[in-house]
Amino acid sequence: MRDGHERLEAADCVLFLDVKDMQKATHELDSINRKIRSKIAQDAVVLDIGFNDVGLSSWSEDYTALVETDLQVTADTTVALPMLVDICDGM
Repeated sequence: MRDGHERLEAADCVLFLDVKDMQKATHELDSINRKIRSKIAQDAVVLDIGFNDVGLSSWSEDYTALVETDLQVTADTTVALPMLVDICDGM
């Protein structure tokens, strides 16, 4: 069974739901070369559903990092996710 990193690198679509710090889980630090590398496949579609666009400005937000997305939807995930699942089930 493949671990999460291998699954992320092989995924053709990545969906973030209410994630404040997208970079922490999807990037790795090469401390020798001091470079950060994304574990998301270069051709993957990246989607985000949540309230990141309307986040509050505060010190606690200063150390989080968003990932560039192909589609960002501002929505309450408790409402949007069941609707998305229904749409996918109908396909």
